[in-house]
Amino acid sequence: HHPPYSSGMHGSVDWMRWPFKEWGASVALAGHDHVYERLLLDGFPYLINGLGGGPIYYFADILEGSQVRYAADHGALLVIADIEKAVIQFVNRSGQVIDSYELLAGAR
Repeated sequence: HHPPYSSGMHGSVDWMRWPFKEWGASVALAGHDHVYERLLLDGFPYLINGLGGGPIYYFADILEGSQVRYAADHGALLVIADIEKAVIQFVNRSGQVIDSYELLAGAR
């Protein structure tokens, strides 16, 4: 739930910085901060989506590696996957795709 890295109001949580990549993960998903953010740190993607409901937060200290930030409306992650790739999109309530991130099968 708590993000290892976040530019949102609550910020990063050190004790959540687990070795996701070494464990074989392709992406780390988190919430807690009521914003959407995509970060790329040491070649590994972190997605924060806390915009499922409740009050929307603001961005505080923008972290190096922050690639996309959004806090204008609520939304959800949509994952479209097949044998070759997975596409993770953040879509707001109006149906607008705010961000899209592609993971290729076997790529880390």
